[in-house]
Amino acid sequence: MKYGRILAALSTALTVPLAVHTPAAAQADPFFPYDRPATYEVRTERVQVPLRDGSHLACDLHRPDADGRFPVIVYDYTAYDDLVNLGTAAAYYVTRGYSARIRGWQRDTAPRP
Repeated sequence: MKYGRILAALSTALTVPLAVHTPAAAQADPFFPYDRPATYEVRTERVQVPLRDGSHLACDLHRPDADGRFPVIVYDYTAYDDLVNLGTAAAYYVTRGYSARIRGWQRDTAPRP
């Protein structure tokens, strides 16, 4: 029993300073929460991406309705994904300055696996 109390006191003594001292990097994480304001309208296009074998991959390209270069988020849609939720997520990022490419289904000429 005496050893249990000593062990509990020791673990508390070692843990409390770690809980009190949080590194500055963890306090000011620039990505969470993500607070970039929505400043763009969404433009959606259906595009055919050419592949090396001559077939084409159908994609929905959601991008800001503005000129310029924007980083791209690539979504791979499968039969198990909810396309509506992918479109909602894409719209969230597009209004904040990203492009989102979502692979379509049954509109491409790529061979099925």
